[in-house]
Amino acid sequence: MLMNTSIFLELRYLAAASYWGIILFLIYDLLRILRNTFHHGKIVIGIQDICFWIVAGILIFRMMYLQNDGMIRWYSTVAMVLSMVLYQKIFSPLIVGGGTKFTLFIKNCILRLLKLLVSPIMFIISKIKKLFRFLFGKVRKFGRFLGGKVKKRTNIFKACIRKQLKKHLNKVKIKKRKQVEEAPPPKVERPRGVLELITQPQEKGEVSEKE
Repeated sequence: MLMNTSIFLELRYLAAASYWGIILFLIYDLLRILRNTFHHGKIVIGIQDICFWIVAGILIFRMMYLQNDGMIRWYSTVAMVLSMVLYQKIFSPLIVGGGTKFTLFIKNCILRLLKLLVSPIMFIISKIKKLFRFLFGKVRKFGRFLGGKVKKRTNIFKACIRKQLKKHLNKVKIKKRKQVEEAPPPKVERPRGVLELITQPQEKGEVSEKE
């Protein structure tokens, strides 16, 4: 009875190893389907592989701990490897190929649906862009026209101001020149001699006596 129980436990351990080998390869095939459907870079693929094998190692150790107290049996390893190889040769091409076709079909349907939903919005946006370009062009053209007119008027105004200032300055110069010409010449006193200085008081005295 004890022997039958140990054989049953060993067979269950063997079946669990085979089962987990198939499950792990199935998970990896799902990852491959995801890579075939959506583009992944080399760095992302490397990170995915590292994460997958870390998780796979944890799950295998958990299975060994639960089924056989963490003891590794050579036949369990062989059973796991054989189950992986058989799954890869028989089921993996069908699952990966069919899963890729199905996911690509779903992806294309979703993209077409989004295109149908987005195309009217994009059409409206394109028309709005054209309208804004048209209005911006008109405003820019009007701005250039208005700027040219303002510049022209400004130049004319500046020229008029310069002309008026020039006329005013010429008038001021002519006026000053006339004032200088019409002004009487200044009296120039002749220097007096010694005799004039002597006789002048006498003349003044005579004038006072006559008065």
